[in-house]
Amino acid sequence: MIKKIVTIFFVLIGMLCVATSVKAASDFTLEELDFQAELQENGDMKVTETWNVQIHGETNTLFKTFDLKQGKYAMKDIQVEDVTEKQPFVEIDEYMYYVTTGNFYAMENQEGDFEIAWGINQETGEKQYKISYTVENAVTIYEDCAELYWQFIGDEFQQSIGKVTGKITLPQEVSVQDNLRAWAHGPLNGEITRDSKDTVSFSVEPYLEGKFVEIRLGILEPEIFSESTNYIAEEYFQDILGEEETWAEMANRERMMNFILRAIIWGIILVGGITICTVGIIKSVKYAKILKQAPDLKPTQELDYYREIPNENQMIPTEAAFLYYFNRSGMPQHMPKILSATMLDFGSKKYLAIEIKKEEEEKKEKIIIRLLPENIKENLKESEKLIYQLFTKIAAKNKKTPTEFTMEDIEKYAKKYSKTFLSTLEKVSSQTEKEQTAEENYDPKTRKIHDKWNAKGTLLIVLSVIVACFAIFFPPIWVGILIANAPVIICIVYSYKIAGRYKGLTQKGVDEQEQLEALKRYMENFSLLDEKEVPALVAWEKYLVYATVFGIADKVLQQLEVKYSEFTDEDYLRNTTYFYILTNHHFGTSFVNAIDSSMTKAYQSSVASSSASSGGGYGGGFSGGGGGRRPVVDGGGGR
Repeated sequence: MIKKIVTIFFVLIGMLCVATSVKAASDFTLEELDFQAELQENGDMKVTETWNVQIHGETNTLFKTFDLKQGKYAMKDIQVEDVTEKQPFVEIDEYMYYVTTGNFYAMENQEGDFEIAWGINQETGEKQYKISYTVENAVTIYEDCAELYWQFIGDEFQQSIGKVTGKITLPQEVSVQDNLRAWAHGPLNGEITRDSKDTVSFSVEPYLEGKFVEIRLGILEPEIFSESTNYIAEEYFQDILGEEETWAEMANRERMMNFILRAIIWGIILVGGITICTVGIIKSVKYAKILKQAPDLKPTQELDYYREIPNENQMIPTEAAFLYYFNRSGMPQHMPKILSATMLDFGSKKYLAIEIKKEEEEKKEKIIIRLLPENIKENLKESEKLIYQLFTKIAAKNKKTPTEFTMEDIEKYAKKYSKTFLSTLEKVSSQTEKEQTAEENYDPKTRKIHDKWNAKGTLLIVLSVIVACFAIFFPPIWVGILIANAPVIICIVYSYKIAGRYKGLTQKGVDEQEQLEALKRYMENFSLLDEKEVPALVAWEKYLVYATVFGIADKVLQQLEVKYSEFTDEDYLRNTTYFYILTNHHFGTSFVNAIDSSMTKAYQSSVASSSASSGGGYGGGFSGGGGGRRPVVDGGGGR
């Protein structure tokens, strides 16, 4: 049911987007545009346009174009004025794409249209401008009438307008008002009225760009224009009536269709709102019951600190990372730490040897990893095998010593074989999940329930946003929209709460996760604890494996130097397995941090290599460049 309702609302939004033009971004807003047109006895029309402009960003030039190609009309007496500053613009006889501030031109532009453009060079603020001009032979005289047929705004005008108003005045009054007929063409939300025997006014609020606004007057007393020479010796008024009646019928049919469409939309919104509210209430009651029945797994015992090292056969670094980062950020984001910890773990088990080799020529020390597969007596877990096989492949690229590699070799391999490298890490992650399922720490079925309720919550958020968007299109019913949305929001909260109960870990997994978190707290603070017994220093080699998983190895090493006096005895450190290496600072930092840094670089190199931009057009990431096209200029607006 919810999916069907969501589909209906998406369709409605699509219909609204088609029926309603969205105002394009611009550097200025044309708040009002007013026309004052005075018809002259010789058939000319004097027009004054007043532009009330709100400028939001840098705007250099405002302009308006007129199609005078038919040769019937001509323009003269053109003036432009900055009303706000009470300053007239100076006319220039030169076409300019960006007009010099304070100047205007009135001439044919590069597209062949007559254009009036004026330079303002304004960044912000409210401004008012007036342009005035006279249109020659605007009125045509017939035997039975005089006709004005003028398009005040063209269909290529580039700017939406808050309100368009206009008034047309005759040279004198007609004897009876019925001898003055008036029609308007354009947006169906416009109105035209005969105010008196010599005045007609029109308005459109709001005006959406791309719609023409034209006025037609039929004056049954043509003698008013006694000085006009624009005369056609035929009767024409009945033709005007016939055309206008046909167009009026078309407009009325369109208005009726719009009315029916709006009625349907309002009906669907009403029914949809009631349905959503009702279903939401029913679902919220149902979800509340499900939440009560859902298991709320918490640690059997909440621990402040835990000092026992995990059994190495039951909790290898990959599994520790799986549990520790579960429902945080997940394993994939912490693969560098996991690889570093696994390398240290392999070293402590003698599966590989980590050595520091001094390069005489370069006068610096390098980390050398030497594989010792002959020492592997016990079966490795599958996730361990994958990592060891990865190290083997990296070492095999070294032809001189195919069982050794450096940290730089890992970075080079990850960059060159990025897909293989990342694929291996993904297999490590999925294999660890299987191992934790076998250990009964993780339940995939429970995780599916978690994902299902997470998806429901996300779907309900989408529905809630869609419903809320209708407040923009239908502000009169925003209170009803909020009421309909309330149970949906309640369902969203319940969905995510239920998802939180089914995280995927079993009770055993929750308890082991708690132990790992407590172990991390212990390693972070053990030097501050007042304990009679502390672990033998050699035990910290194993602790450092898990400290690396948690990302706190450096902090632990600093505490070891404070807590254990043996750290001042270099001979002692040399005789231990790894402490001399772990505390070696010739790398500018500790060995653990150096190895983790190299693993991070390797991981990032592989990701970057696999998602590079495609210059050949075969797909890939975005690249820089492009742009630079000049905008199309026609109709009117700003630039």
